[in-house]
Amino acid sequence: MFRQLEKPRRSNPPPRPRRGRGESAFTLLELLVVVAIVGLLAGVLIPSLARARAQARMVVCATNLRAIGQAWEMYLNANNDTFPIAIGHRWWTYGGKESQIWYTGGDSNHRPLNPFMSMLQKGQLDAEVFRCPADRPIGDGRGGFAVTEGHSTYDYFGNSYMMNGVLLNAWDLRGEEPRRILSQSLRLRDVSIPYARVVLAGDCQWYYTVNDAPWDAHFHNREDRMNILFLDGHVACMQLTRGEGVTRDYSFLTWYAPYGDSEEPDAQGD
Repeated sequence: MFRQLEKPRRSNPPPRPRRGRGESAFTLLELLVVVAIVGLLAGVLIPSLARARAQARMVVCATNLRAIGQAWEMYLNANNDTFPIAIGHRWWTYGGKESQIWYTGGDSNHRPLNPFMSMLQKGQLDAEVFRCPADRPIGDGRGGFAVTEGHSTYDYFGNSYMMNGVLLNAWDLRGEEPRRILSQSLRLRDVSIPYARVVLAGDCQWYYTVNDAPWDAHFHNREDRMNILFLDGHVACMQLTRGEGVTRDYSFLTWYAPYGDSEEPDAQGD
């Protein structure tokens, strides 16, 4: 008979030493240190993230304006370098979506730039390229929403980017004072200063800044700094001077006008 092999006996491990009550969890001091570190990191990271988001919105806004500038170039090429006549509020309705809120007459939703951006000229219900990502209601400077009645600028007008209305009218410069000719359109050859200085469109706060108006349409900051599209197609984040429509850096006019102590602008093409 074979002997049955005995299984080796397992020896019990030695008992573990018990930890004291003070060693079983974080102490209050350690917990306070961790909370302080988390709070410090949050205080550093949250403003950085907010600045990063604001910068991203500024970049998207500038990209929208560049696309609008390219569409204007195509429009002018197709229309003998001539801007449309300022019918109604064309400085808002040159492009964008149809507004279901704001109505100024039968032509209020006629958007001549839209076909050059593959959109409907009338009846377009969405036009994101005309929406600033930081768009908000236009306020009255006292916390109210007197201009857009609490609606975002894009929803109210169908467009976040206000155009320079001077480009929508021809001007007779032969007299002592410039005179607007409502029956004619402005042509590119009528612009007598460099295109790189002439404002075409931009974040709509430009209008209230250069006219020193109390309305508040600051999309990106509260410092009158905004994205501006120029007639030559370039976009710049500009610090505008309150009450000044013509400076050495930009002009909302298409002809020479004195500004500050600077020299007279060069002739177009110089």
